[in-house]
Amino acid sequence: FGGHVDPARPPMPLRWRLQPKFNTLVRVEMSALDEHGLLGDAIEQIYAQLPRVTLHKVEASTRQGIATLRFTIEAEGMDVIETIVADLRRMPRRNIDRVQILHLPPSEAEEILARPASGNFNPYSRLPVHEREMFFGRAQDLARVMDWLQSGAGSIWLRGQKRVGKTSLLLHLKRFYLEEQGFVPIFIDFQLLGSMDERHIFFEIASAVYSELQDDANRADLRLGDVGAPLRELFEHDPRGQFIAYLRGIQRRLRPRRLVLMLDEFSRTIDAFQHERMNDAFFHQWRGVMLATMPHVSYVTVVQQKSYDILTAQRAQEEVDPIWELLELGEQLPLRPLDEYDVRRLIEWPIRNVLEYPPEVIEYVARLTGGSPFLIQAFCFKLVTHMARADHRHFVTWTDVDMVLMDFMQPNESLFSHLLDLVHGLGHVVSQALAQLAEENADGVVTTAQLAAACPTLDEATLLRTLHELAAQDIIVAVEPEGWRFANQIFGQWLALNVPEP
Repeated sequence: FGGHVDPARPPMPLRWRLQPKFNTLVRVEMSALDEHGLLGDAIEQIYAQLPRVTLHKVEASTRQGIATLRFTIEAEGMDVIETIVADLRRMPRRNIDRVQILHLPPSEAEEILARPASGNFNPYSRLPVHEREMFFGRAQDLARVMDWLQSGAGSIWLRGQKRVGKTSLLLHLKRFYLEEQGFVPIFIDFQLLGSMDERHIFFEIASAVYSELQDDANRADLRLGDVGAPLRELFEHDPRGQFIAYLRGIQRRLRPRRLVLMLDEFSRTIDAFQHERMNDAFFHQWRGVMLATMPHVSYVTVVQQKSYDILTAQRAQEEVDPIWELLELGEQLPLRPLDEYDVRRLIEWPIRNVLEYPPEVIEYVARLTGGSPFLIQAFCFKLVTHMARADHRHFVTWTDVDMVLMDFMQPNESLFSHLLDLVHGLGHVVSQALAQLAEENADGVVTTAQLAAACPTLDEATLLRTLHELAAQDIIVAVEPEGWRFANQIFGQWLALNVPEP
């Protein structure tokens, strides 16, 4: 350790990390009276801390009526481990003898924490999130929906921009919340319905309800009795009345559990009506169905924010729309982009044992993707794939991010189609000007005065109104005192290179 420096050897870069790595690894051991369901209840206490914890291994044995359970757990800190231990000790209706924390032998800990040598592991996807470990944020939204349903709410409307995570929230509610709380959730995707004709749509929805109940393996405890598949012939004469009777028949056999219909992409009916492919009779009939079945049946319905905004504008012009009669039934929950904390967790946590990010690189990816879970998933998927090809490197650099960024800059890139769908008319003019000006500033912030100079045909009031409309759509965000930047800087950079048709 002398002071001599070999000039022939290149300097070794220092890797600073201001936050601890998520590698608090312990074994939690518990002893309890061996009873039915003990292991499942214990694992549930661990899963309650997701995504702050990973369960690596479970061992169970029993002797003379006493069960010994051992869990190998990785968490982001000892506080998480201590919370799990406390929850295990006070599990209701269980006779717990002891719960203790044990340290793993160094060789075993090293084996578990070793990064995989292969590059096949990639937890990210552009599809809706199905895994509990990949669902981040939304704690307040989930709690609000559960509070409403447990209070007997009959109708809840989830609305938000495309790709904000509405479907993922429905799936998460269904699989990890509602079923555990005594509800029977049925997920129905209106995009998959065979017919949108109001004469057939009630039969299509009833068929989807029946299929969901039959296909879900967790429904084995449900006794539906003589409620079979819906018959098309019966629905031909009185579709609404037959649908009401069908739902009531199912609900009677589910008691005391409550049926919850989770309706994804309900905006398909709204779009069909606005394009004169469906008349207003369906919405009057659907309102009648809801009133006739609530609160014994609850409805959690997803609508696109764009459809909602169009309806709002029509209502402001006193064009009364029958769809408002539906939206006025029940609670409204707008879904916003993820906050900064959950953005960073979604970037780093799923791949924490494979890749290591310095803080400034996490910040860079977060600025590029913003709070869009879809953009984060898509970008990180390509980043993980890129790193798997980089000679098994595990330390992500700024250069790696820039190389992946360039992959998204092609003119035919489909990643931004949902954003382009919102940017039209004056919004197209202003966003294009913002994209060009943002390239000249390192932070991507452009002042209102700069935009006014770049858009001389727009008066001040029109420019400000357009900026606020873009901000309401989560395309841009305001930066104090009088600045604007793209909410997802990757979209702004793509716009600067590619000029789409207005």
